[in-house]
Amino acid sequence: MATYFGILDATSTWLQSKGLSGTAGDAYLRQLFSGLAHAARSKPVASFDELIAEHSTKGGLNEQVLEDFRAFGGAAALKKALDRILVRIRL
Repeated sequence: MATYFGILDATSTWLQSKGLSGTAGDAYLRQLFSGLAHAARSKPVASFDELIAEHSTKGGLNEQVLEDFRAFGGAAALKKALDRILVRIRL
């Protein structure tokens, strides 16, 4: 999904705006997201809620980003986009 790479791009751009070089930020993000994909593949019966719990510390940074993503409309925007796609493919 292009959305996956859009998240990487937005994060990379943000890291650069905070002073990290594009090369360093991109290398970090590629490794991070590759590791997350591996974690999901290695536990094929784990729910996504279980994976979220395993990769978030209570009160930690990962939990905060997920809460903000949801609170600021990230999940709602994704669902709306998927609904629009569903309309297109049902035609």
